[in-house]
Amino acid sequence: MKTPHFRTEAAAVLTLAGPLILSQLAGIGMGAVDTMMAGRVGREALAAVALGTNVNTVFFVLVTGVLMSGSAIVAQLRGARAADETIGAFGREALSTALLLAVAWVAFAHLLAQ
Repeated sequence: MKTPHFRTEAAAVLTLAGPLILSQLAGIGMGAVDTMMAGRVGREALAAVALGTNVNTVFFVLVTGVLMSGSAIVAQLRGARAADETIGAFGREALSTALLLAVAWVAFAHLLAQ
């Protein structure tokens, strides 16, 4: 068995990772533009942007971790040959959880803004 050439493997990895790389660069670009725009307004605006970004990032990572567990659970259910109704019920519960977390975040952000 012959191992694939490095260039072939690198091209395959970049094909898969390309959209992820672009989305990360876009996020960094938005942060840089936000910082430049807020910095022109003043110190208080720049501090508010920094604080808001940090609070939002903590929540984003928390919610992403909770919701990403859903794909592993669905894979486990599929592997165990669970009924489609069981998987569908879990999917509805996951969507309900996502909605509940979103409402909680909006309420929390509203309290912070006051």
